[in-house]
Formats: sequence, structure tokens, C-alpha cells
Amino acid sequence: MKTRNMSWKRKGFILAFLAPTVIAFVLFYFYPIVTVFVTSFCKWDYTNITSPEFFGFADMWNNYKYIFELYPYFWEALRNSTIWALLGVFVQIPVSALIALAFSRKVKGVKFARNVYIIPSMISSAAMGMIFLQLYSPLYGVVNPVIRLFKQNFSENILLLKGPAFIAMTCAYIFFTGTTTLMILGNIMAVPEDVREAAMLDGASGLKQDWYITIPMIKDTLRTVSILSATAGFLLYNEVYFLTKGAAGTYSISYVIRELAITSTRTQFGRANAVAVIQILAGMLIIVFVNLLYSQLFKGKESEETEVSHEQKNEIQSPGTYNVPGNKDLYLYLSCMGSSGGSAASGLAVHLQSEKDPLARPGFQLPDSICLDGYISTFRDLHVMRYFGNSMIIAGVSVVISILMISMSAYVVARMEFKGKKLVNLMLYSTMFIPATALTYPVYNLVNKMHIYNTRGALIFIYACSGLAVSFFVIKNYYANIPHELEEAARIDGCGYAMTWWKVIFPIARPGIMTAGVLAFLNNWNEYYWGFSGDR
Repeated sequence: MKTRNMSWKRKGFILAFLAPTVIAFVLFYFYPIVTVFVTSFCKWDYTNITSPEFFGFADMWNNYKYIFELYPYFWEALRNSTIWALLGVFVQIPVSALIALAFSRKVKGVKFARNVYIIPSMISSAAMGMIFLQLYSPLYGVVNPVIRLFKQNFSENILLLKGPAFIAMTCAYIFFTGTTTLMILGNIMAVPEDVREAAMLDGASGLKQDWYITIPMIKDTLRTVSILSATAGFLLYNEVYFLTKGAAGTYSISYVIRELAITSTRTQFGRANAVAVIQILAGMLIIVFVNLLYSQLFKGKESEETEVSHEQKNEIQSPGTYNVPGNKDLYLYLSCMGSSGGSAASGLAVHLQSEKDPLARPGFQLPDSICLDGYISTFRDLHVMRYFGNSMIIAGVSVVISILMISMSAYVVARMEFKGKKLVNLMLYSTMFIPATALTYPVYNLVNKMHIYNTRGALIFIYACSGLAVSFFVIKNYYANIPHELEEAARIDGCGYAMTWWKVIFPIARPGIMTAGVLAFLNNWNEYYWGFSGDR
């Protein structure tokens, strides 16, 4: 009888901890996805905007035929999005991993370098779009003068040149690795120190430790961030919208969806949803590809457990001492500082000049004198503090809700076996390749039905339910590395499932939870697309 009661308590605990995340998924993802899939077989445009009409079985593929055969930018967009996805895996992740490894070294000034490197992640995509427009401007940008060192009299706008525009777009996306670096770094720091110390005793150098110990131990995290980077590249939208509007061969799949559904005078929701379905299916293939890639990459390569005696551990340097970096490490630190600081500094030439003629000085030049006209007029003429307060409230409340919700579900998935576990993982994986552009109309309808349209509550609901995958996999990976003996000891002391999670596991996983919280806050703070339902 006691065993049966424990079984029911366990099942009840699992259901209770999974319920908030499952409800959020059903409301924000499942309902909109079903709507998108069904309406992709419907005639739905400006002629029947409130009542989609099923084409009938004979013509149910009309929207897809139009996209594949008649829409002029689909194949270009699919090619570009696929390239950006591959670059995310093969360029962005290796760069992020190298930088994270450099930041994991115990070197003087490394904490400062980490903070500086994360700064660009705090800048909204809208602001970064304006910065890159300044960088690429033929009149006052810094890129054209560099090109003129090799090609005199060059005065073209590279964002209008096919080829250079694609490269410029790619650079604006691929080398901003703050988020992925932070996720990888968090898991590197969670690698047990005694494992590294044992490797040192065996004569393993820094690079060998990284390749044979650290990398294999964080392979699950690398797999996760690779999927996130690949899907982010495949769903690329902000950079296209701000920099080129799809000009010069830079269309993306997400931008196609927006153009069909929003920009088009015909308001082609049905055709836009057909593209969204294609995008979701392609996203599934990306996940399969990344999983196969990592399965082959780490095939037969497991981290070796190294036993270290008590006497040997005493011979190892104390944790408070610093390791002397090699030249390669120093180069990495310098590159980190340069890539993060360069983008932010590029705006100085404009925002510290007089508001009368901020773009009169060609090229990247600092002003002769500091002028605060831009800041004064912003605080004087705009309700900037109100907007700041709205952002703080919306981002802060939504992060608390989402992190608490995800911490509960991630614990159950990481630490317990139950029927439907693979389904929960698949459910959350699927959220990574669903673009906001595809969810716009279904979420708009849902918010209206909940009677929270044009309120802060609408944005809090959206932000708390979106971005589930990132937070889930960051926290789950932390939970998975915690020894099971701690739970067993807590149970022996009389702690129930919930108390064990709250008193033992949650505090230990605090670094991972804080990492997920920071990432979620930055995403919510910088997000602008869903602002249509915000409070005025």
C-alpha cells in the first residue's frame, strides 16, 4: 500500500510540475500551429479576411503550388535561410565555444571581459539595425572607407549590391555570439574541477583538456545551442527587415511570411501560412541533421573519468590562484573585446553630435566636442521613462513566470522517468523553429478572446509563453549534471518531491537558472515585434 501511495504521489508531482509548461505550449504554440496548418489549405486573403474558406480536396494544394511555382522569392529565401542555418552551426558555434573556453580560464580581468562581451546582447535588434545601417552607409559609414583602401572611388551602397549585401547581412547576424557564448560558458563552469585537476596530473595541457575533457562533457549543451543557432539562422528576420528589406537577394523565409501576410495589399494569410508550414517542416529536418551530426562527431568519444587520490589533490594549486594564459588565450580575449565594443562604439559618431546635423561628418569620426542634444530632446519630447517602466515591468514579470514554470518542468524531465517524456522533449523542441510572423494572427485572435488586447498583460502572457525551449534546455542540462545521491539523501531525511526540488536541487542549479533568466530577460527586453498589443 505504501508503494502504491508513493507511486501516486510521484505521478501527481510530475503532472503538477509539467502542467504550467504544457498549458503554455497548448495556448501559445499548439493552437496557433493547428490554425496555421489548417488555413494553409484555405483561401484566406483580403476578400474573406474573417472567414477562411477551404479550397476543397481537388484544389487543397493551391497555396503550396503558388509558393513553389509562382512566388518569385521563395527559392531565394529558402536558399538564404538554409545557408544562414548552416553558418550558425559551422561558424557561430565554433566561435562561441572558443570564446567561452577562453572566458573559462582563471585569468586576471576575465570577469570584466565577459561583461563587456555580453553588452551587445543587451542592445535591441532595432538599435543594432540602426548601428549597422550607420556602419554600411556609403555617406558616413566605416565600411566604405575600408573598401576604398583596396578599391579607389568606391561609393556604392553595399546593401544594394547582390553578393556584398548578403555578406553584410551575414556578418550582422553570425558574429554576435553573446547569447550562445553565455550558454556554453555556463556549462563549462559546471564541469567538476576535480576532473580538470586529474587531467592536469596526467600531464594534459589546456588544449588537450578542452578537447578530451571539457568538450565531450558539454556535448549536450553544444548540441542544444547548435540547434538554437541553426534555427535562429533559418528564422532570420530582424536583420533582413532593418538592413535590406529583402533587396539584393537577401530574402529570408520569415521575411517572405511577413511580406505575404502583412506587407502585401492582398493580405495573403493562406499563402503565408503555407510558407510557415514549410518552414516548420524544414526546421524539423534541421534538428534531425544537427542530432545526426553530433552523433557522428562524438561517436565513441566519451569523457574519461579520472580518479585522483586525496594526496594528489592536495598537491594541486589552490582555486584562488591564476593560471597564466598563453598567447592564443590573449588573442581570444582581445578579439572578444573588439567584437563587442566595436559595434557599440560605432554609434558614438552620431549620438554625441548636435541634433542639427548629426550625419554631416563623413566616415567614422568622433565629434569635436560632446553634445547631449539627442539625450536632452529624448527626455524632453518623448515619454521615454514611461516606455522604460513598461519594459521593466513586462520583461521582469514575464521572466519570473517563465523561469519558475520552466524550472519545474525541466526538473521532472531531467530527473525522472515517465511515459510521454520524449513527447515533452519533442514538444519543446518544436517551439524553436516556429517564427513569430507565422503566429501573429492566431495569437492576435487568442489575445482578443482573453480580453487582454492592448494591455501589459498581453505582452506578459506572450513573453512568458515564448522562448520556452531556450530556458528549458539550459536549465535541464544543469539539472542533469547534479548527482542523484543528493536527492536520495534528501528523501532519507524525509523530504518529499517538491521539497527536494526546492531545498536541494533548485539552489544547486542556481547558475543555470540565472543564465536562463538573463537570456530570457534580454530577449523580452529587446523584443519589439509583439508590441502591437502593448499598453499605450
